[in-house]
Amino acid sequence: MRTALFVIGGCHIIVLFIKCYLMGIFAGLSDLVGLILLLLAIIRYDYCLTISYIVLNLFEVFSLIVVLGYYLQTDMGKNVPQSKSPEKHEHEDKEQQEHSIMRSHQAKGKANRGDIHFMLRGLFDKILSMKYSFYQTSVPAAKEAV
Repeated sequence: MRTALFVIGGCHIIVLFIKCYLMGIFAGLSDLVGLILLLLAIIRYDYCLTISYIVLNLFEVFSLIVVLGYYLQTDMGKNVPQSKSPEKHEHEDKEQQEHSIMRSHQAKGKANRGDIHFMLRGLFDKILSMKYSFYQTSVPAAKEAV
């Protein structure tokens, strides 16, 4: 088992140097932590540290899978989203504003759930003001009548 862990550690050192060369020195910090965990696991015969090393490497693998998935979804980096021109941005803002107006109009037909949230907030404010003397609520006069 120790020989296998030494081989894995050697491969991980090579990966560490490649990551630091290609992506910068801070890209290899988690690999350095992983190597220290592996070295301590080998020296102390500690299976818990070995499992911690495995979990740390699983996080690394999943993050690399996410980056690879994004790279493949964008057609090997060719279809990366571009910044919007000001004309398109204004057009999309107008569409979004119209959409929000339609949603608010549709919401008026449904039951008003805002009263429940306001009632719970008022209860929460009362509890806080009773428990803490510095807590003050600032509720407008129009909402107090509700």
